[in-house]
Amino acid sequence: MRTIAEARERLAIASCHLADLLAWPAVAHHPATPGLERLAVEVVDLAADVLLGVALLIGRETDAANERDAA
Repeated sequence: MRTIAEARERLAIASCHLADLLAWPAVAHHPATPGLERLAVEVVDLAADVLLGVALLIGRETDAANERDAA
């Protein structure tokens, strides 16, 4: 099972690879590239939002469990 830190690192690597791919000359001059760039940004943003949401949920559940244990 991957950790949150590993998922964050994989997201960073994937976004770098997307940027490199879209900057590649054969792709950069293709007429569809602006649409692909927008799609890539939306995909990375969505993945980052999901990762952040999961991290916040884990934090909230951990805090709740700690409060129950302290009571």
